[in-house]
Amino acid sequence: MTKNDLADELVSNTRLTKSQSIEAIEGLMKAAKGAFKHGENIYLRGFGTFRIEKRASKKARIISRGTSVTVPERKVVKFIPCNELKEQVK
Repeated sequence: MTKNDLADELVSNTRLTKSQSIEAIEGLMKAAKGAFKHGENIYLRGFGTFRIEKRASKKARIISRGTSVTVPERKVVKFIPCNELKEQVK
């Protein structure tokens, strides 16, 4: 599903216009980016949690060169669905 498809769903399920629904989606994305930038998690009751996790550094191989490199430690965003969403997906 693309942002445009999601905007169409918002139009059909709310009283928003297409341009308002796109603005709402972009506002949500901007707020999420700001929260992640400040190290905050996002909890959406009935949907799931977007959590920042730290990945440890690790060794990797560049197969084409036959050499090893170290991938540095980094932060990633992980989504954990709630139990209700897990059941709906089954």
